[in-house]
Amino acid sequence: MEISIREALTEADRADAAAVRYEVYCAERSFFVDIADHERRALLDPLDQFAHIWVAYVGGRPVGTVRVLWAAECPIDEGLEHNFTVSAFSRIVSPERIITFGRFMILPEFRSDLVSTLLLHAISAFSFERGIDVGFCDCEPPLVPYYLAMGFRAYRESYNDPEIGIKVPLVLLAADRAHLQRIDSFVLPLVPDTIPSAPEPALIALVADPTRGCAVVGSALGAERDELIRQGTSLGALFDGVPDAIVNRVIDDSVLVTFQADDMLIKEGHASRSIWWLLDGWADVTIGGEDTATRRPGDVAGEIAMLIGARRTASVRATTGGRALVIPESSLISLRTSEVEGSARLFFNLAGGVGRKLVSMIEST
Repeated sequence: MEISIREALTEADRADAAAVRYEVYCAERSFFVDIADHERRALLDPLDQFAHIWVAYVGGRPVGTVRVLWAAECPIDEGLEHNFTVSAFSRIVSPERIITFGRFMILPEFRSDLVSTLLLHAISAFSFERGIDVGFCDCEPPLVPYYLAMGFRAYRESYNDPEIGIKVPLVLLAADRAHLQRIDSFVLPLVPDTIPSAPEPALIALVADPTRGCAVVGSALGAERDELIRQGTSLGALFDGVPDAIVNRVIDDSVLVTFQADDMLIKEGHASRSIWWLLDGWADVTIGGEDTATRRPGDVAGEIAMLIGARRTASVRATTGGRALVIPESSLISLRTSEVEGSARLFFNLAGGVGRKLVSMIEST
């Protein structure tokens, strides 16, 4: 498979990027369908006028894309400030040292490590050549471990995107070589000597504050992990009767997120299939805009889409603040194929939860 990466410097290249966005965001995931150009099968964005965009090609076919907004060239509008709190960092370092990257997507059949790595290498080279050492991105909760393994940090609370739902802001400090070395990030060998050898202490303070309510990967939960297992193994709960090895694997692969009242946790019609286990906080379930049920602490939401491999059958919106453990579909699929016996009880519990919800709906009609 011959892969080539190039910056989109022509209108044709940018059209290729817009086409990839359409296939992934609109056709596959049902995002931004109200603003997409369905006739041309293209998804554009007003910020593209300020952006540097790269496209990955396989055999001349566009299969992936990513975008960089450099603070030295792109105004930090209300949206970027809301999503990333860039001003907290720009008070410490100049805009010339800051980027945000996003619109990072690859067609399903080409989601290999190689395509994604080559795109990330391209934006890394662009950044480091210009002395940029502070990079922002955001993602849905199931993707947080992927970015943390790259060297990003979750540094503040999540926010609610009106189209996608909960998103987690992340930041990478290229000068923090000690952190990149500790996690064995592929970014470290790419960082040139021209980048400072250590980040400003004020930057470290911004990303290391444990009081900001940011997302935490299950494997890093520490003492709180035991409480999660206790909650999940109580009678009738998610982990009841599930072998310890399976419980530990599920928690390791999951992300603990904090949400606020009115945040959209799950959106009807979307293609995501992660499971949301509410640890505290309440949420309403709606179908076609009509209230159908309430979810309370201890309840699971989103399991139907995962179990039957379908789009979301309902929306789930938080009515209070709270926390949830978000379990990626990929983790559950892996368990189903590699730990058939051990995971059977977990899937039995999930199916039992669906049955109880069905009975409750029948009784309420």
